[in-house]
Amino acid sequence: ILSNRKKNFYFNTQINAANYGYHTIGKYEKAKFAVINEVELRHEMRDRASKIESLIKLLAKKLNIKVLVVTAGTQGSFAYSKKQNKVYHCPSFAKNVVDKIGAGDNFMSIFSLVSNFSKDDLMLPLFIASLSTIDVLSDYGNQKNTNVNTLKKKLIYILK
Repeated sequence: ILSNRKKNFYFNTQINAANYGYHTIGKYEKAKFAVINEVELRHEMRDRASKIESLIKLLAKKLNIKVLVVTAGTQGSFAYSKKQNKVYHCPSFAKNVVDKIGAGDNFMSIFSLVSNFSKDDLMLPLFIASLSTIDVLSDYGNQKNTNVNTLKKKLIYILK
């Protein structure tokens, strides 16, 4: 039902202790956008060794996903555009990682918001979403969220 919506619909899927072995992004075929992490990508593709750039293309094509985003910790984040047949990469900016809880949810939220305004350019939402996760990763649980003013300051500093 959700995959057939006409408006933009973003989702992320998560493997956890309760659903490991039963989890699959495969039930969301024909999605416009999806966000998963590297562990989930490798689990879905049953591949521990191939490059993320190869796996992201294969999974997006297999499930007919228009834009597939993979967060990969210290390796940064990747986004594949089916329309452009291109993989984008943004490095990780977090230097002080205390706890990863909430980082994927934060990333997805910011990525989806920015991508609504960036047309076919996936580099901008990857970049801003990556910057926004710095604060979330620097504290425990969901104690810190993205602060718009702090994010603006980071953008201005980096772009100078």
